[in-house]
Amino acid sequence: KRPSCAQRGSQELRDGVKAACALKGFPKGAVRINSAGCLDQCERGITAVLYPSGKWFLDLKPTDVDRLVEEVEKEVHGGGA
Repeated sequence: KRPSCAQRGSQELRDGVKAACALKGFPKGAVRINSAGCLDQCERGITAVLYPSGKWFLDLKPTDVDRLVEEVEKEVHGGGA
């Protein structure tokens, strides 16, 4: 059986990124933090994809909030890809 992102803390990571991005005060509509269905990378830990760049993040842990928020900030300010 494949491991579950939820069992590895994906919801905790999502909630942390969402809260941290809200504190950044990005322009309205610039950032949306969504849950997704299976991205088919179960063996690689928690997985996230940043759009519009399409950059993938694998092997994430709930403690990677700052890392993801930095990437979101780069994307919002035009330095993402």
